[in-house]
Amino acid sequence: MELTPRKQAILAAIVKYHIATGAPVGSKWLTTTLENAPSSATLRNEMSELSCMGLLEQPHTSAGRVPTGKGYEFYVSNLMKKDELDEGIKSFIDETLETVAVDTEGLSAAIAKLLSKITGLPAFSAKLTDDSAIIKKVQLTPMSSRLVMLVAVTSDGRAESKLCRTASDMDLSAVKYLNQVISERIEGKSLSCLTAAAMQNVYTAAGTDALTYMPLIAALFDMIRQTGQPKIDFSGQSNIYSMLSERERAMRLLLFLEQKEGVLSIISENKDTVGVIFGSQTGFRELDRTAMIVAPWGAKDATIGRIGVIGPTRMSYGQIVPAVAYLASRLSEIANENIKDMEEI
Repeated sequence: MELTPRKQAILAAIVKYHIATGAPVGSKWLTTTLENAPSSATLRNEMSELSCMGLLEQPHTSAGRVPTGKGYEFYVSNLMKKDELDEGIKSFIDETLETVAVDTEGLSAAIAKLLSKITGLPAFSAKLTDDSAIIKKVQLTPMSSRLVMLVAVTSDGRAESKLCRTASDMDLSAVKYLNQVISERIEGKSLSCLTAAAMQNVYTAAGTDALTYMPLIAALFDMIRQTGQPKIDFSGQSNIYSMLSERERAMRLLLFLEQKEGVLSIISENKDTVGVIFGSQTGFRELDRTAMIVAPWGAKDATIGRIGVIGPTRMSYGQIVPAVAYLASRLSEIANENIKDMEEI
């Protein structure tokens, strides 16, 4: 059965109305909304055919029609027109990023919190595994006699930093030498090369001060390894109870998010543009009647992570997709700026 332009117009109108109101749509309403609308009888026939195609369903006899998951999927993929993102939201995102981007360690959690705040939905920020990334820069900077700032930046724009306290006062000349040793033996290597043997190599090269600074070296290696490990932060999980009417379903979804592995497996698929993943496609029962809006971000054509929201199938895709996409683009800009700044050092 062909999805004619008229059927597409009917489906789009029903989806938009249902998103806005949650109510079924009848043929009488369509006659007042569609341009050059046919008769109510013709519209009922068209809606019946859309139901046979699995795009609409009738909640109960004599009621109007509502979109199915398949109907939402077709609408989002083929019919939806994205709204222009409000300039106020853009400014809020930009201003927030200026504040949170300085804390590389807490950036992921801050991004999830920001995305949940602007959408009102549970949100996530994830970094994906990539052992092939190259360690671009490593720096040990003494902050006091017993405090050192560890910094590492990879070729794809990931940045990690950590404060490490030593057990005794440091010899600054020894720290300078250790910094040189570590840079020579780590920079330019891939994350997959950070083995126990590589760490032992650094210990040996550190000479007489190796034992003193062993905890510092171990902390640095551990921090860099964590850079390449998958990580996901969630925010706004309490919104699940308001977006799902059934408490039992809400609790199942909340538990699913807490376990994290399920969401990571779904979003790790190779997608290079913002997209919608419908729960019915994932095979996870906990995600029935939900959808994820997911966008990748990265630097120099390499994907570092993905951000997104989880909401009910009936959500305002036209408004939320642009917000997720804009935030992802700004994160990519920051990642590229990190690489450029480190190259200038």
